[in-house]
Amino acid sequence: MAMHSYFLHLFLIVALVSVVTTHVSNPVVPSPLRPLLHLQGNLSFDDAPLAAKDFGNIYQLLPAAVLYPASVSDVVSTVQHVFQLGPRSKLTVAARGHGHSLQGQAQTDGGIVVRMEALGGGTRVVHQHHGGQPYADASGGELWINVLVECLKHGLAPKSWTDYLHLTVGGTLSNAGISGQAFRHGPQISNVYQLEIVTGKGEVMNCSEEENSELFHAARGGLGQFGIITRAQIALEPAPEMVRWIRVLYSDFTSFTEDQEMLISAKETFDYIEGFVITNRTGLINNWRSSFNPRDPVRASQFDSDGKILFCLEMTKNFNQHEAESMDQQVEQHLSKLRYLPSTLFQSEVSYLEFLDRVHASEVKLRSKGLWDVPHPWLNLFIPRARIKDFAREVFGKILRDSSRGPILLYPLNRSKWDNRTSAVIPDEEIFYLVALLSSAPSPGSLEEALKQNRKILDFCNKEGIKMKQYLPYYTTQEEWRGHYGDRWEMFAHRKGIYDPLSILAPGQRIFHKGVQSSSSSRVTLCPSKPRASIFFHLFLSIPDTSALASRAAITAGHRELYLRSPHIRAELSSISSALAGSDATADYRLVPCLSSRQSQGSSSPVSCPILLFTVVLSSLLSALAVNEEVREIVFLLWDCSGIPSLDEVSTGGLGCGGPLVQQPTLGPVTTIFAIEPQRLWLRYSLLSHAMHSPFSEEVDQPPSQTRIDQLTLQLAEKERELERVSKDRARQLAALRSMETQYRVVKSCVHAEKHETELSLLRAYLDDKQDTIARQQTIINSLHAQLAQALNAPEAPESPDISSHGSAPSP
Repeated sequence: MAMHSYFLHLFLIVALVSVVTTHVSNPVVPSPLRPLLHLQGNLSFDDAPLAAKDFGNIYQLLPAAVLYPASVSDVVSTVQHVFQLGPRSKLTVAARGHGHSLQGQAQTDGGIVVRMEALGGGTRVVHQHHGGQPYADASGGELWINVLVECLKHGLAPKSWTDYLHLTVGGTLSNAGISGQAFRHGPQISNVYQLEIVTGKGEVMNCSEEENSELFHAARGGLGQFGIITRAQIALEPAPEMVRWIRVLYSDFTSFTEDQEMLISAKETFDYIEGFVITNRTGLINNWRSSFNPRDPVRASQFDSDGKILFCLEMTKNFNQHEAESMDQQVEQHLSKLRYLPSTLFQSEVSYLEFLDRVHASEVKLRSKGLWDVPHPWLNLFIPRARIKDFAREVFGKILRDSSRGPILLYPLNRSKWDNRTSAVIPDEEIFYLVALLSSAPSPGSLEEALKQNRKILDFCNKEGIKMKQYLPYYTTQEEWRGHYGDRWEMFAHRKGIYDPLSILAPGQRIFHKGVQSSSSSRVTLCPSKPRASIFFHLFLSIPDTSALASRAAITAGHRELYLRSPHIRAELSSISSALAGSDATADYRLVPCLSSRQSQGSSSPVSCPILLFTVVLSSLLSALAVNEEVREIVFLLWDCSGIPSLDEVSTGGLGCGGPLVQQPTLGPVTTIFAIEPQRLWLRYSLLSHAMHSPFSEEVDQPPSQTRIDQLTLQLAEKERELERVSKDRARQLAALRSMETQYRVVKSCVHAEKHETELSLLRAYLDDKQDTIARQQTIINSLHAQLAQALNAPEAPESPDISSHGSAPSP
């Protein structure tokens, strides 16, 4: 019985390791896993539920694992690992910043979430860019608030902002990054000099206007489709000490919008300009008194906002302490041109840091009331200037009855300040408006009501032909995405095919899907789908008695049973896989591992199967079937386990990699049944099997030959890829040499001939060195081929539980 207990615990280590329970707090996996992907950081299976949440609180997609990278190389290793699995694997990778996505854009169902905040690297201020301007060299996982604090130490600050600073650099640069400064400086994606990106192939690329410019333009505003931004060089300017913060109210929409447009077009104007729509708010002016001072307290106290639609214009003027007097004069001059309600002028003076981080103060208050972690069905639209009045006439006061759900932003932007080579999509007019409905849904039913309201607004825009564009877009079909990008879709899809050809990255955006051919062609065709089967895996811990056999017969009635014999596991699984592809995929398959090779297929009574054999079977089972699109789930059944400690004594919370553990006490000798989506289990097992070393490995006679073959195959593939890169580089340089030789013949008789001859000599020497490198690489490859051939000729032996040749990656 003690041996049975030990076997059961060994089984649980293999099958249920990293089970999620409420008491688990350590987010890291055992250290033996790190060498598998060469990680400096940690890979966690326990934090999957946390990574399935975001600020929107509408979608929750459970990943298989969460990566906490300690360096860019951790991100590279992870993406390369998924890329090398090939197109048959459904694994994807999602980069998650501070989790401020709204519709699950930074989530992945059954994939790997990369927590970018763990990346480290911080922010470094460089005072002289090659163009003479300072910049901040920041990690893609750095929060903007931290970038600001570091830059202020040098008297500098980024030019363009978002309203909320507790977002990551890579996150906002993957969208656009806008706030009240964008009318002057453009969005954040127009204020970055260089990016470091890990593409969907696992390649690290530095890109800028001069280097890898196509990726530089694609990634900015590219919704994470082309790579994970790991570093950025951000444009800086001198930072002011103080800010004059001003709010005024309008009751007329035309005056409100015309004044805004005048301000953003003027040469001398405010430094920040945003507008708000306020509907049916009570005591609005009194609420402002806690932070602002009214110019005319008496008239301000008499102002009544009840039941009115009002429009707030918010502006700031930056200044240093010694410039206060001249700043006052400028503010008065700018205000004199506006048509606001005179009794509603409120002003305040705060530090530059306090103003930029203003939303965080509201966050603290909302968190204290339990109103921050609620659903946020936001809708952000770019509306062309020519249709903003039509939009306002229908939406404000008709579709929207009040603004109590959250702020409503409305302010203009200048198209000329946006780089039209990026992936960001905006209206064609020079002036367009951001309309942001920042709703919260704290009560039951309010979420559906807010979503219904959003649909009404979108339906109105489509019906009236308002050519709006969504900011932070959310669509569910590729046809909608085509409409969003318009004539830029072909270029967008073409770039996707170059930098993420397997559609590994950012699956939560729902633009491309694994199994979808992404190219510049006008058709993007889904792979054909088939009905998917369940595979039932029976594990016998002892010879079943008569009652057990009767129960098994009842459970498996009408289904095929396939027996696996340990010496021929891989061959039999291969035939099973072929049968599955060619038969009725709705049938269930029962796989019963049997120790004796004398056990004939179809026998009615399988012999005892020790737990040890489970490791061997599971490895081959997952290799052959878990990445098969016809497999819906793998179901494990433990038979005849009386007297063995129940799973409850170990841990029976929800499986971190799949569905819940389901107890089935009514099945008699079947102690436990649990089902796992094969893709998630396969990811976990593929990572764990390299770290597992059974103390009874000699009992199943696991030889090193297959492992050695797999290792050699991977090494060979890596060396051949390296040789290909070196050869391509030499070919490019050789073409350059031919061009220079042609130029040299032309200028041979002129005074520059000596210079050209020197350059030619250097280039020839470089090419000779490359040729030596190619020769060395070819020697290594030939050696690996020889070792691989020797390993392949080794005698066949029982399979070992390794996943190097997991079956999903194409053969090198």
